[in-house]
Amino acid sequence: MPGSAEAWQVAACSRIAALKDLAAAIEGEPAAVEDARELLSRAKMHLAEAEGVTEGRRRPVRVGASAETSAHTDAAEMLLLQAAAYEQFSAYLPEITHRVRTQLPPADPRRERFNETLRRNRQDKGPVDREAAMAALRAAREQHLSGWARVRALHRSLLVTLVVMTVSACVLAALGALRPEVLSLCFESANRTTCPIGDTPRPGDVAFVELVGLVGGALGVGAALRRYRATSAVSMLPFTCAVLKLPTGALCAFLGLTLMTGDFLPGLGGLDNQSQILAWALIFGFAQELLTRQVDNRVHQVLQEATEPPVSLPDIDQWDDLLDQRLSEVEANVTATVGDLMQDRIRRNLRGSAGMAFAGAIATAVGVSVQRSLRGPEIIAFSGFVKVTLHHPDGTSVEADPAGPTLAPDSDYTLRVRVSTEEPAEDAAPVTPSEAMAIAGKTGEAARFALVPEIEGVTARPSRREVGVQTSQGTAVCDFELHTPARQGECPGWVAIYQHTRLVHIVRFRLLVGAEA
Repeated sequence: MPGSAEAWQVAACSRIAALKDLAAAIEGEPAAVEDARELLSRAKMHLAEAEGVTEGRRRPVRVGASAETSAHTDAAEMLLLQAAAYEQFSAYLPEITHRVRTQLPPADPRRERFNETLRRNRQDKGPVDREAAMAALRAAREQHLSGWARVRALHRSLLVTLVVMTVSACVLAALGALRPEVLSLCFESANRTTCPIGDTPRPGDVAFVELVGLVGGALGVGAALRRYRATSAVSMLPFTCAVLKLPTGALCAFLGLTLMTGDFLPGLGGLDNQSQILAWALIFGFAQELLTRQVDNRVHQVLQEATEPPVSLPDIDQWDDLLDQRLSEVEANVTATVGDLMQDRIRRNLRGSAGMAFAGAIATAVGVSVQRSLRGPEIIAFSGFVKVTLHHPDGTSVEADPAGPTLAPDSDYTLRVRVSTEEPAEDAAPVTPSEAMAIAGKTGEAARFALVPEIEGVTARPSRREVGVQTSQGTAVCDFELHTPARQGECPGWVAIYQHTRLVHIVRFRLLVGAEA
């Protein structure tokens, strides 16, 4: 590949090489069936097409070559994963998991199905459902491509706008050169006429003012580039947005001075020297930032949606491991730091073998004390059930269908969470069926829980409640006031249950906000 290859070409060649290695490994399997060989042959055709587009063998590298190469490599990857043996497919699972969790939102049903098959694999040590994994990977690919489709659509719109603005500036400069008295930018004072060039309208007045406005737009480009955040995305969108400021600055300079010559802006007319005219042209050119700032924000938003993963909470089965890991890291760091400091200080103050032994004993005691304080109270063992129901303000239950209860927009409801040791009777329309909750810990008479509801777009008051439940034949009920949003749509939510700051259970559900409620 030539030394001037773009970044996307280097990345594409690297991916093509990796997929070729996978194809060679699959082809080397003696147990490959005829269907797998057919899939392998089709994958090689896609890789050959991608390689040709990337290196420009079939035709020169052009606009859209990056998207075409990505489409061919994605198709080849899907075919190879279908043809691969299970051992080769399972070796590729970490890559699939990474793409699914960084490109699909947490509420996507295909991601949830993939997480469920991973959870069963960890528990039962059985094979991963390949169809679920492939469906999730295909959805992640579509999500990724849709983000870049929005980038390309916005880029085309900016290119059209750039051409229109540039042509408009050139047409005005040409009209000013042909008829300088018609597009006059001269200011009349008591005893003289002041123009951008000389004392009378000249053919170069409009072009000169637009040139000064273009310089002001260039200053705006520098200010905009300072706001752009570095990204690994290969896109000309920020560059096009920056170039758009130049003709916009030229037009703003011309239009601003035109308004001033017509006394449209009170108090800003009556310029009596060329320096003032040029200064105002520069100011108006830089003022294009007021118009293009929204374009900058839109460009940043679209690029961020296309290149950054969706904000999501960890999957349910990762909460305990994540919290335990963070707690152990803090305990280890604080214990080591405090222990070392105490040992050094005591050893400096005490001398002799007895003093050294005493210092070591104190340092050990301090470390144990720090560990206990970090852990907090021990978890109380509890075995019972959790149930979530919805009620109208008058206390009647909200009816629900299999997709979840439907609520009216901009209305008040009551979310009721029941924690009990015995399975409660089924209501007519519960938000969630009774879920078993088993917590390992030391034996105690009562367990204290903190309940925290989180529902997308829905306001819950209060945001947290604490209840105590007897570990034998105990029941506790918590009510939260909900206010639904004015917009209609699905609102995923959950109730997180904590015991002594440690997450012990999550109840997930979905609410529907619709006019038919």
